Amino acid sequence: MATDINKVFRQYRKKYFNNRIPIVSVRFGRVPHGGQAETDFWGDEPVVITISRRHVNSGRIARIVLLHEMIHLELGVEEGHGKKFSKRKRKLMKQGAYDDLL
Repeated sequence: MATDINKVFRQYRKKYFNNRIPIVSVRFGRVPHGGQAETDFWGDEPVVITISRRHVNSGRIARIVLLHEMIHLELGVEEGHGKKFSKRKRKLMKQGAYDDLL
């Protein structure tokens, strides 16, 4: 059964990000270069998260990937995977975001 990824996004946005990240469309689709996902920005504004369609029936993997992309939404287009990203991921782990996923 396919994951209702937009519903999961809304739940995570409320529970782990205090509704402070932008609301964007989340979809399953083709991701360039064989990636897991990408967040597309229009300038500095995020517009869509695309998760590889190979995860459409992989609820746990899709959720892990979604959390990753949501960190990018929170930190912005320029942050990448540096120290701030790692710190935020650790905070999500402490909040229990990955408890049923790993």
